[in-house]
Amino acid sequence: MAEVKKSTVAGMLEIAAGVVALVAGFMFLLLGLVGGGVLSATVPEHLEALAALPVALFVPVAALHFIAGLLAIAGGFAALQGTRWWLAVMGSVAALVCFFPLGIVAMILIALSEREFTRS
Repeated sequence: MAEVKKSTVAGMLEIAAGVVALVAGFMFLLLGLVGGGVLSATVPEHLEALAALPVALFVPVAALHFIAGLLAIAGGFAALQGTRWWLAVMGSVAALVCFFPLGIVAMILIALSEREFTRS
């Protein structure tokens, strides 16, 4: 039975955490936009500024999820290819932010698999 490289497992975990973050980012974006629309239709005129609150809260959180998710996916692909160890490390940190259980395992595996990466 062939041994699976640690960097391959870490890359798959980083990609999975990145996909979770992208889905969560989409949900936060949807929540902010729909929440703002619902509030703007239901609040009285003197509280109209309240309608911008969901957008102001959830859209930046969605943007952070998108950025962390894309970085985790990029780091996952670097880990799968066995190139650019620094990007794989950054991706594992982003995966840690995206989805903690997968990110902590990915970070440990990337740290242990530094020798599996090619020097460029």
